[in-house]
Amino acid sequence: MIAIIDGGTTNTRLFILNHENKIVDRQEEKIGARDVAIKKTKEHLENSIKKMMKKSLDHLDLNENDIQFVVLIGMICSEIGLYELPHLVAPAGVTDLYKNIHRITAEESFLALPLYCIRGIKNKVDNTRFDQIIDFDFMRGEETQTFGVINQLQPSLPVRILILSSHTKLIDVSKDAKIQQSITSLSGQTYEAIKKQTFIGKSLDSAQNDQEYQKETLLEMISLADKCTEKYGFLRCLLLPRFMEQEFYKSALERQLFIEAVFAVEDMKAIMNMSKNRSEQEAINYILIGQKRRCQIYYELVKRKCPHLGQMRLVSDQDLIDHFSVDGVLEILKCSGTVF
Repeated sequence: MIAIIDGGTTNTRLFILNHENKIVDRQEEKIGARDVAIKKTKEHLENSIKKMMKKSLDHLDLNENDIQFVVLIGMICSEIGLYELPHLVAPAGVTDLYKNIHRITAEESFLALPLYCIRGIKNKVDNTRFDQIIDFDFMRGEETQTFGVINQLQPSLPVRILILSSHTKLIDVSKDAKIQQSITSLSGQTYEAIKKQTFIGKSLDSAQNDQEYQKETLLEMISLADKCTEKYGFLRCLLLPRFMEQEFYKSALERQLFIEAVFAVEDMKAIMNMSKNRSEQEAINYILIGQKRRCQIYYELVKRKCPHLGQMRLVSDQDLIDHFSVDGVLEILKCSGTVF
């Protein structure tokens, strides 16, 4: 049996896999790299992971000796995680990730178990030229998720994978299944900060993620967000939910749809610039991963704005999304020639 720890920016997940590579237990805690960055210590994250591991082993009536090794992916392998590992430079594929796994012995491990740490991938730029910083980007965890997506969904390549979570990340995968580049924005975390730390949050706090809405309402809010962003800019648009509530008597759902569309419209600038950087004129397929409503908003905008558009697929099922990371780990480990 093996364990996989997916340490993100805001959440950390633990999976236990049996000898048939089936997930037999899953734990999650709302703690991540952001907490390490804020508190300037790794101790709280380490202790939370130890508690998750103990809870999982107790639930399965196992002990540590039953776990062959633990795979670490994501921000847990960064300078604001538990172990800082250099990124690989794109383009990079599954074999590159396997060859560069960083191994930590049980004696050196905070879990007293062998650790296999999977590195992230960064864009190739000339870091002696400061102007190239605008094209720089990196990922930790999404590289593993990407290869799980490719293995499970079998999309036609090339493909772009748009991951909508605590941030928005677009990953460009070539015909030979190598990650070429990525681009990231802080849309998710910025939205949470505005909702919790500004008076605009009062106008955004009562709409549920699973609340039903008419497609016409969604399209209306997307068009309004697009028009307002172009005319007045992102910061001005953030005020409109307040006006919508006080003067135009729009529902909480309409206000929520609008503000989510504003963030999506702003993200589209980055997505469109990646399109400009691509020399090929062939159709590009897209896979959108995240909460259903966010995926639908980005789907409509990608349809409107992206040239050479191929097929699009939306994935919002959380169990399937979880399996992407797990399946990606297994794909990387298979490069050893050993069946996991």
